[in-house]
Amino acid sequence: MGTLATRELQALTPADNGRRLADGHGVFGVVRAGAKGISVQFSLRYRAGGRVRELRLGTFPKSSLRQIRDARDSARARISCGEDPLEHKRIEKLKKLAETGAEVRSLEDKLARKTFRQRFNEWTDSALQKRADKGQEIRRAFEKDVLPVVGDMAMEDVRRAHIMSSLDAIIARGANRLANRTLTDLKQFLKWCQAREYVSVDPLLMVLRQR
Repeated sequence: MGTLATRELQALTPADNGRRLADGHGVFGVVRAGAKGISVQFSLRYRAGGRVRELRLGTFPKSSLRQIRDARDSARARISCGEDPLEHKRIEKLKKLAETGAEVRSLEDKLARKTFRQRFNEWTDSALQKRADKGQEIRRAFEKDVLPVVGDMAMEDVRRAHIMSSLDAIIARGANRLANRTLTDLKQFLKWCQAREYVSVDPLLMVLRQR
């Protein structure tokens, strides 16, 4: 336990600014009076490696006395096992930074991997602008049959089986001519992607007209 009570901390005034409060077992708090009110910053003083060290335990009232004392008990348990709580805290912080860095890199990789839809939009916005309808007919066809299947996939992850499932669905409703027209447009699009190294291999290279 400790020597302080929550009601004592709640009764502090600006006149107590800078005052040092003892909570026993090496724990002390320093009163701070600021624009947002009174706070008490608690720390644990201990010895490790022949040096006196101080570990921040929390700030009242953001942290309760119970939470501050739990942090104290956890730190003292480490000290009794020969560990340095400050060193442990530093290592944990480094681990979190490493994890955050890995998450950021993963997110960056995902953002760099554009989807089939994004590449398709780039194609229609550039390569199809000379067409009379600016590629609107192809857009409508792809929006109906292709993009719902592969639109949200990373472009380099799209395989022949994914695209063929779109064409098979068109054939299944008896629209063979549309299936062949869509196949032709897909091949043009994929050649455009391959020329820009958005894909390494054209997944439809050996696919012939649909019957």
